[in-house]
Amino acid sequence: MKLVLKKSLYLSLMIFVLFSLNCYAVDNLTAQQKEAKEWLEKAKDVDSIELKIEYYTKAIELCPKHIFANYIRGWAYSDLGEYQKAIDDYTKAIEQLDPKTNSVHKPLGSFLYYKRADAYGNLGEFQKAIDGFSKAIEIDPKDGDAYCKRAIAYIDLGEFQKAIADCTKTIKLNPEYAPVYFLRGWAYSDLGEYQKAIDDYTKVIELDPEDVNIYLSRGLIYVLREFPTAACGDFYQAGILYLKQNNKTQALICVDRMKKVDSSSPLINKLMDKIY
Repeated sequence: MKLVLKKSLYLSLMIFVLFSLNCYAVDNLTAQQKEAKEWLEKAKDVDSIELKIEYYTKAIELCPKHIFANYIRGWAYSDLGEYQKAIDDYTKAIEQLDPKTNSVHKPLGSFLYYKRADAYGNLGEFQKAIDGFSKAIEIDPKDGDAYCKRAIAYIDLGEFQKAIADCTKTIKLNPEYAPVYFLRGWAYSDLGEYQKAIDDYTKVIELDPEDVNIYLSRGLIYVLREFPTAACGDFYQAGILYLKQNNKTQALICVDRMKKVDSSSPLINKLMDKIY
């Protein structure tokens, strides 16, 4: 299952500043360290991910244990979908974490384990992903993103109750985050707890009424519950949202869904009139 989540931008920036201060605060850098710094600075000014990786690699060749260079190249590999290379780089960065400065590196350590776990998840290695997100949570128990991502891995392994527990923890940390309600609703649906799934999908609609997929998902649950009027209502609303996106093809598919559920629904002609 894929679910796009945003890791806090301020955390990324904070980590970058932390690395910069940690790596460059001293005045007596070696010639190799200075050159590595120059390659990293140069990488900031290019748009090509491939070229960035080339510059990061030059910095790593000069300073193999450069924690920031390994970390940021791993992120670049992740952006390219080269997840094993990303994992290798994240692992090298994790190995450089200094337990003596754990309080300083706490946000960094949590983030590195999170990023590596995410890469494992993209490779389908869900247990390794779970282990990594668990480590990130151990370091930072308030990391809602890690709970949410671990829930996705649990769902991929069919461990729906554990997924629900993680989603609930995320909701306590961030009750306004719509995607986690969708995720928990998905888990409830897989367990056959359809009313709980409906409740969570309804919460998503409350938070994000323009999400077409949630109407389709809730509509399918209504079909399973044999509530044809409610199902047609959701498929109609999905059709309206598709029309807002100028997607008549998907809107017509919503018409077909309504016909299969209740061919006498007045919403069928109502949506057809809006399509044509």
